[in-house]
Amino acid sequence: MVLIGAGAASTSASDHAIEAAGGSGAAVLTSAFGLVLHVAAMVAVMGFVALLIYDRYGVAVLRKAWINLDGVWAAAFVAAGVLTFFT
Repeated sequence: MVLIGAGAASTSASDHAIEAAGGSGAAVLTSAFGLVLHVAAMVAVMGFVALLIYDRYGVAVLRKAWINLDGVWAAAFVAAGVLTFFT
């Protein structure tokens, strides 16, 4: 609810979009289809890239080029929280 502007004094474009989607089942189905299509495309591309890297380099590339993403994700979540808090 933070990012869609709920509780704001003025009505924004996002509020109108939310009201329009809530009133029409077709808009919700269209949004759901877009979401599923996006996720399917992302999974397909990730799988293709993973197979391409595995076929070309094998698992040896993991020993040399591995980046531990735990710290990157933690920093991204903290930055997003701070940015949300101050906006």
